[in-house]
Amino acid sequence: MRLLCAALLLAQASPPQDLPGKIRQLVEQIDSDDIAVADQAAADLTKLGPAALEPLREEARRRAGDLKLRLEEVIRKIGRTQRLEKVTGKIPRVTLKAQDRPVKEILDDLARQTGVSIEGEKLPAEARASLDVRDEILWKAIDALCRANGRLMYVYASKKILVQPGPYRDLPRVFERGFFFFVDHLAWEMEAGQPESSLEIEAALILPPGADPLSVELQMEELEDDQGTRLLADPGAGVFFTSTRYEDEEASGLVTPLSANAERGPKEDSKSLAKFKGRVALKFAADTALRVVLKDPLHQPAAAEKAGKFGLRIKRWKKDGDKIRINLSATAFRKADDAEAPPWRIALRDRAGNVVYGQQSNQVFMSGATFVLNEPGGKESDVSLFDGEMVFTLPAGAEPASLELLEATEVEEVIVPFDFKGLPLR
Repeated sequence: MRLLCAALLLAQASPPQDLPGKIRQLVEQIDSDDIAVADQAAADLTKLGPAALEPLREEARRRAGDLKLRLEEVIRKIGRTQRLEKVTGKIPRVTLKAQDRPVKEILDDLARQTGVSIEGEKLPAEARASLDVRDEILWKAIDALCRANGRLMYVYASKKILVQPGPYRDLPRVFERGFFFFVDHLAWEMEAGQPESSLEIEAALILPPGADPLSVELQMEELEDDQGTRLLADPGAGVFFTSTRYEDEEASGLVTPLSANAERGPKEDSKSLAKFKGRVALKFAADTALRVVLKDPLHQPAAAEKAGKFGLRIKRWKKDGDKIRINLSATAFRKADDAEAPPWRIALRDRAGNVVYGQQSNQVFMSGATFVLNEPGGKESDVSLFDGEMVFTLPAGAEPASLELLEATEVEEVIVPFDFKGLPLR
């Protein structure tokens, strides 16, 4: 699994008109004995993006030694970013110059430019605002609009943004590439008779439309109150919360709620968190391989299939309006020294070839924790990838053709780092 810091995955610049000439110039610089010059040339070549891939491959074929290795690394970085962009969604950007215009008009304009649903909720007819942005990320533009007005605040729902009247909240926030992470509130409780208080951190990650991560984790590295109390017993290891998308949070949804609990609460006379440092880690399936296929899954009450080290079984199913609910189990054969179960997805394919991925039911869920040993020595086992109900939503009139278990053969990890200071507790 490759680790990519989101801060480094900047939008690639448009290639220059004289692309071959620019590439030749940078190739000569990347061969420089000056490390700083060579590193800058490598970064500039990477920013040229997919348009530079074929000329770079030609250059790499003609070169040898360290220069060839450096060019091959640039080619890998461009290809890696290209694959990642396909699964992390399209970053919504806006350009708008509005002076004292009705807020509803501004929101409608932003929605037209991005295709994201943006609604003004309970806004007074006289509500007006100004906004001046150029090629800005939508989340930043919405924040700037509300901040400049001072009497508006945004709320991110599953598939839309609401702008409501109310005081602007200057939330602790980080914008990285197309991702927007913010802390919504701190729930600090002190119960009578208890020696220690408790602290829960409620946050959220906003994703670009179309982004569909395998998992999202909020990982805390440092947490300390203003009295110097460390609130993590083992800050090096940290603690995390893994977010799972359920049926009412479709894969194309904008917001992923995140929360985490401190291992101990702040001191009674604390007024703020002096440090809250960590990262949000997202894993994406950059490539998948089909492992098990159950054909005509709804033509029989139950079915099972095994192929290689993977197994897929339907226990029962039912149609529920436009949704298909399937109670199923998925397993993977593994050796005892394997670090973890393989990342996976379950998809329902219709006869036209359209694919929808399952969301876990709100009612039933168990995943990644059950092992059944195949032999007394315990050297090999089947790991339960999933055992419960999944919900699939096919287009109207679509007929299911197959239920498929896919393995993520290439997983990319995107990191959104944060380092907040002085978060009020009261």
